[in-house]
Amino acid sequence: MTASQITDVAALGSSPSEMADTQPSPEGIQGAIDRAHASLRAMQGRDGRWEGLNIAGSFGTATTLVFERYLGALDPRDAREGERYLRSKQRSDGSVGGWEFAREGSLDGTATWYAGMLAAGVAERDPDMVRAKRCIESLGGMHKTNFLTKIALVVSGALDADALPNIPIEALMLPGTDDLLAKFFGVNTLMPLHTAIPLMWALRRGSRPPSPLRNPIAYAAAQRAIDYLTTRQDKSGSWIGVTVITQMAAAALAGLGVSREDGRIRRALQHLASVKSYGREDQVGLYVAPFESALWDTAQIVRVLVATGMPANDPAISKAVGFLIDWQTKTPSPWDWQTPPAWAPKDGGWPFEVGNESNPDMDSTQQVLSALVTVSNALPAPSEALTRSIARAKEWLLAMQNPDGGWAAFAYGKIAPLPGLMYFTGPDTLATVGRMHRWVRALFNGYQTMAQLGDPSTADVAGRTLYTLGLMGMGAQDARVRNAISLIEYLHEPVTGAWWGMWAINYLPATGYILTGLASVGADLSVPQVQRALRFVLEHQNDDGGWGETPESYSDPSLAGRGASMRSITGLQVWTLSLAGDLRDATVRRALERGVSYLLAHQHSTGLWSDEMNQGVMMPNIAYYYNSTFSTYLALEALAAYREHAMRSKSES
Repeated sequence: MTASQITDVAALGSSPSEMADTQPSPEGIQGAIDRAHASLRAMQGRDGRWEGLNIAGSFGTATTLVFERYLGALDPRDAREGERYLRSKQRSDGSVGGWEFAREGSLDGTATWYAGMLAAGVAERDPDMVRAKRCIESLGGMHKTNFLTKIALVVSGALDADALPNIPIEALMLPGTDDLLAKFFGVNTLMPLHTAIPLMWALRRGSRPPSPLRNPIAYAAAQRAIDYLTTRQDKSGSWIGVTVITQMAAAALAGLGVSREDGRIRRALQHLASVKSYGREDQVGLYVAPFESALWDTAQIVRVLVATGMPANDPAISKAVGFLIDWQTKTPSPWDWQTPPAWAPKDGGWPFEVGNESNPDMDSTQQVLSALVTVSNALPAPSEALTRSIARAKEWLLAMQNPDGGWAAFAYGKIAPLPGLMYFTGPDTLATVGRMHRWVRALFNGYQTMAQLGDPSTADVAGRTLYTLGLMGMGAQDARVRNAISLIEYLHEPVTGAWWGMWAINYLPATGYILTGLASVGADLSVPQVQRALRFVLEHQNDDGGWGETPESYSDPSLAGRGASMRSITGLQVWTLSLAGDLRDATVRRALERGVSYLLAHQHSTGLWSDEMNQGVMMPNIAYYYNSTFSTYLALEALAAYREHAMRSKSES
């Protein structure tokens, strides 16, 4: 749901600017909560889930057209509707953004778009194609694209296969290869490697399977690649729940000689069908999401419904809890994907996506766990199933805490990060100091690159996890909590006084999650780091009462905390100040009042909130996405916290 689809409540009376300068009333807050509850009840699925749409631009649609054409499975309707959607995303200069709401077109975004249009059957002489080709050449040409884009270009016929890296598939047969890769890399790097290497090798050979007689080593390596992909395909048909990885894995199997009618490929195509939508969220034509997120979305909505007053035994909550418990993992993840310590339970976590049972992650687990604990704490007698589920998840989550005190997203024990920013390499202003400085800088950047590819602990995941542990009664005196706090202190970014975000854009959300986590476990909030972070939040409130931030802050830290106001980020900052701010301070109270007034002014007449900017991160500087439930969830989180803490504190004083 987007703002252009619905009328703001403010349009029915006062303007947003006028409401931002008024004190929010208990009646106004309750009315907003009631409207949101009514809408969320109507949106709940029959199985108990809530599920938002993840919007990430044209990449998913383009690659789906490319790979389904390659697999001989592209439906003519999808080709037509996909073409309609792609045409709607082209800019006047012929370029296409690398992600939704991107300010500028990009080489890889435009080249992938071009490949998708070719796969849809659009001729190269088409005026839009001519404009795109001219733009691609002006940005460096197809040979300057990244390897994922090159694969799509080769499969679509826009590039010759010899443009791909020539990595022999026999490399997969080297003894200890899997263990070595698993030691350094996380699943988000491992799976692209294990799909791209065999696929690129097959494409360079014209997708001719190797002969066991003429080339037995290549044949054995191909069979090993097939076995690796086969054993890691989820029952849903996906690989790690990610659309492009699923597409590439199915294409790799076909390129290595697996029949396109094989059950593994057919299941993959069925999964891809589940992330397709037609004409939703102000889109025209066929949109293909990068992933689905029903488990995360359901968990966060359950948590805020209970926090804003819905009874924990309400049928809607009970049904959602049952849905979450049903999808708790019951089988071990592949060892190389998580490299768990010997003492960790074999299962018990949750993945981000339904059906991705092979790839539970720590961040999704803490999110679902926080919802279940919130419900359990509000029930006089929680069910045995709920209690057992919480215990299993807590044991698994604590066992996966890294030696540095933090939690990664997916894996245990990878390279620990250095303090400062990952995914950012600033200008070398000290280059004149000589060769030694350049060597040291190169080593630093190289180490950080290895860390980010390896799925290290991040401060924002640690903050969210601490919030959940606090709900379960764990406090700052617990050794495991103290270790997490130490990591957060270590990763504090000294220039901005905040923390950068791995999975949410960017400094404002990460800092909010960390401060609420510290407050939840009863950490000392008077320490200079925390006080500086709170000042960062207060100093970046916009004139209209909201907060906002853009993806550009990853490449330019001077933009940290700056951007047009967003409902999601505003909700998070109100939540943060309500839990971690000094509510006796007039500046904090005024910031909260203005933030809540902003949210009330921007609630839609349906009772929901939305943004038209990216909120989530797939890979900093490469891909971002927008989720249609995040704004509503975070606005309700804010109203619940403000009503419980800030308004109560004001009445007591």
